[in-house]
Amino acid sequence: FAEIQFASAGSRIFNVTVNGAIALSNFDIVAQAGAWKAIDKQFPVTVTNGAVQINVHGVKGVGLLNAIQIDAAAAEPSPVLQVSGNNLSFSGIAGGGNPAAQTITIANTGGGTLNWTAGKTQSWLTLAATAGDAPATLSIGADTTGLPAGTYNDTVTISASGANGSPQTVNVTLNVSAAPQSPALSLSSSAANFSATAGGSNPAPKSLTIANSGGGTLNWTASKTQPWLTLSAVSGTAPSSLGLTISIASLAAGTYTDTITIVAPGASASPQIVGVTLTV
Repeated sequence: FAEIQFASAGSRIFNVTVNGAIALSNFDIVAQAGAWKAIDKQFPVTVTNGAVQINVHGVKGVGLLNAIQIDAAAAEPSPVLQVSGNNLSFSGIAGGGNPAAQTITIANTGGGTLNWTAGKTQSWLTLAATAGDAPATLSIGADTTGLPAGTYNDTVTISASGANGSPQTVNVTLNVSAAPQSPALSLSSSAANFSATAGGSNPAPKSLTIANSGGGTLNWTASKTQPWLTLSAVSGTAPSSLGLTISIASLAAGTYTDTITIVAPGASASPQIVGVTLTV
């Protein structure tokens, strides 16, 4: 705008509309720029129909527009979907607790706003959210409830409408191991018989094998009640050989009995009893 006719403020006053919206109201070139000087005004305009309409309405005198320059604004860059990591692996034990959840990051490395959705197919795979705005952190978990031992696979698909790099996928693997087998107590015999002659020698010792017929570690303890029976050990870890020794000193002729109790905490088939008979 340049006033080339009047030198005094108030000589020309006008309004300017751009696409029907007021851009300048009661505009006085001389009052703002001075006499015989130009002034530039810039107005952002959104064009929807391919045309820009500028109207000048005189308030006092006739409006004045000396020159127009239209510059196209740079287009805003499109959103770009970026997902951190494309492989997740979980491990669990059948009948045990769920593995810890893991996270992926969803980011927009472009412009504008990126709205995303997340989907999967398998019921054992869990998503903390199925939609959101970037940037975001998505927690992914695995539920092993009711799953037998084996390897399971699924894919998490992240989609962002209108974004470059969409969709992206995250491959998820769940390895479920069989529950470890519990220890099981096993004895080589449930009875031990000895015989001796009063006043004679002690009978030959015997041994009892203590084994673990299951998994894991089997720790055992052994106990008895009679003084004429001696055990080579009162505790141990299977496999073990437990020695049984008899002393007939001071024993009169007769039949004597005792019981050896083998206990293995946490093991199946525990406790077990071994009957000991001594005939003098």
